[in-house]
Amino acid sequence: MTKGDITVIMPAYQAEMTLGRALESIAGQTLRPRQIIIVDDGSKDGTLRIAEQFCEQFSDIDFVLLAQKNQGAGAARNRALAEAI
Repeated sequence: MTKGDITVIMPAYQAEMTLGRALESIAGQTLRPRQIIIVDDGSKDGTLRIAEQFCEQFSDIDFVLLAQKNQGAGAARNRALAEAI
């Protein structure tokens, strides 16, 4: 599968029920991203665990998983932007 020069930034909060489907959709695109940055914004559910499982499943995509205390979606996006290549 072809990879593009694309970085996907995904803030996540309490996203255990939806994160897996979102990541599968991203990975299933015709042009796969080179990098996915997920910032868990203080979730108390299994959001981080789901993200870690996905990283193992799609090892050809550069994943950056970050966790922070809950600061809101804007702060999570800004943190991801600072990590992007």
